[in-house]
Amino acid sequence: MKMNDDRGRIVNRVLALFVFVVVLVVYVRTMAASVSFWDCGEFIACAHILGIPHPPGAPLHGLLGRLFSLLPLFGAVARRLNFLSALTGALAAGVLYLVTERVARGWFGVGFGWRGRLLGMVGGVAAGLFMAFSDTYWSNTVEAEVYAPAMFSMVLVLWLALRWQEVREQPGGDHVLLLLVYLLFLGIGIHLTAFLVAPGVFLLVVLTDGERLRDLRFWLAGVVLSIIIVSLAQPFMVAGDTVRAEYSFSNNVHCYWESIKNKHSFETSRFTAKRSPENPGRWGFDIYGTRGIVSYRKPINTAVFYSPSFYTAQKNLKWEKLPKPDKFVIPEHKKHPIVDFIHAIETDTQPQSSGYDGRWSIEMVSCVYESQINKKRIYFPLKNREHPLESLKKL
Repeated sequence: MKMNDDRGRIVNRVLALFVFVVVLVVYVRTMAASVSFWDCGEFIACAHILGIPHPPGAPLHGLLGRLFSLLPLFGAVARRLNFLSALTGALAAGVLYLVTERVARGWFGVGFGWRGRLLGMVGGVAAGLFMAFSDTYWSNTVEAEVYAPAMFSMVLVLWLALRWQEVREQPGGDHVLLLLVYLLFLGIGIHLTAFLVAPGVFLLVVLTDGERLRDLRFWLAGVVLSIIIVSLAQPFMVAGDTVRAEYSFSNNVHCYWESIKNKHSFETSRFTAKRSPENPGRWGFDIYGTRGIVSYRKPINTAVFYSPSFYTAQKNLKWEKLPKPDKFVIPEHKKHPIVDFIHAIETDTQPQSSGYDGRWSIEMVSCVYESQINKKRIYFPLKNREHPLESLKKL
């Protein structure tokens, strides 16, 4: 029996390694050659300079990315960061094999013998490969994103929970549980979704070891976990919950911009105070002209106030909601970013997502912080070319 158990462990390790190697080879072959869209460029840049990406930050991913950016592989830094996702994504597939095999073995029980063990192994290989080559997962494991490392963190915590279930009565068995909790919280530094497995692990521990219910420390840990889970359900407030700014341009146009946390409706004086799917109104801007004010809120909700000032307006004036256009006429080349980029090169024009527009957007947002820190009006372009929040470190 011992020989069979040893043989089963060896076969398990070989199959887990098989899943890992197959997935890793495919991921490397299909890995993005450079910077992909969305947040990938941000994560690559922040990892390379040990910067801070968008809230809530992903500090552990940045540290791991920095280490991978120093590896003498693939030439470009972007590909090294892409390889971080490919490697952790393949590791997650291999560990998922172990998790699936262990769950299947417990489900079938000892009575099934090698038949149950074989079914578990086949199911584990299928689970690992199905996850690895599913469309959503695959697309996130070949570019510099946080989801592949976060998935590896989650399945590793699940496997440690099952491992603890096996060795809990052995000397030092609780050390596995401590390691599990440590990695569980460490995973938050990659992405908050890494904490999604916490309720399931907590329930597994309760159902496996009923004596834990009498341990006050266990319940205190449960309360702490519950508080963290509830707090994660709300977006993090990095620097308050509201940002408002006024911009003045050389043609005497003034624009007011605002971004408000969890504001699901437009201001009560405008469209409606009632939340609706088509009117979340979390951010927008107002343009003040000589004849009136035009206000825009995401998505396509626009209203006009036919007076240049609220204070001098007639009392019966109200915001009038402008009709939405029946449809947008979008040129064919602007319907896909790659086609739009090629068209911009061929015609020597700017693409829809222009780098110049992106640069000025960053400049305008940075001005909000710079103005708040210095308590005065700020002019474009910024004289201080460092990030405004860097000055807070010197305080």
